[in-house]
Amino acid sequence: RHAGPGDSFLLVHLLIAHFDRCPKVVLKQALQWDPGLDVVLTRLACYFLPSKSGAGEDRTDAVAELARGLVEGDALLLFPEGGNWTPRRHRRAVAHLFGTGQRRRARQAMRLSHVLPPRPGGALACLTERPDADVLVVAHRGLGDLVNPRQMWQALPLGQRRMTIRPLCYPAADVPRESQAALGWLDARWAELDAWIDEPEERPRTAAGSAT
Repeated sequence: RHAGPGDSFLLVHLLIAHFDRCPKVVLKQALQWDPGLDVVLTRLACYFLPSKSGAGEDRTDAVAELARGLVEGDALLLFPEGGNWTPRRHRRAVAHLFGTGQRRRARQAMRLSHVLPPRPGGALACLTERPDADVLVVAHRGLGDLVNPRQMWQALPLGQRRMTIRPLCYPAADVPRESQAALGWLDARWAELDAWIDEPEERPRTAAGSAT
């Protein structure tokens, strides 16, 4: 789920500190304007996604190549939505699906309240290129209000914020790889994610069982 700049930092931290993985991140080329991110992420062999008008580069092929190069201990971090959720982006995404004849997906997307419909190109390229790869879908609540750099820096360290994270791992054998089946699978996971965000959170309990 992509819901503000904070989730990028959070997921990279999770992959490194809790899953002991070396992340290969697909992220927007505009982030290369930050010298620190440029140096660190380039050394990690991450892929800076150019704009659609950027030199005519086939972005899907580049993501597939990144997936092809994964070795033991690596993890590819991809945000299928392509951008943070906003009401305007949601309306545009639904209109695009209707305009391109994807009426079933458009009707599904209309029911989403917290996420954008996944853009299938990069995700399907990874699934096709690496049929041996397990898939980890990470849902989170608590970072959706961090929508600009100022709010993000004011919230650091993120460990002081209350957030809920739900990582669900799907073994490679359980994930379809044929394009239409894989797209349906991805849409279904995002619909589940959207519904989970609305579920009431369980309050933590003490050892004696009383709510805290």
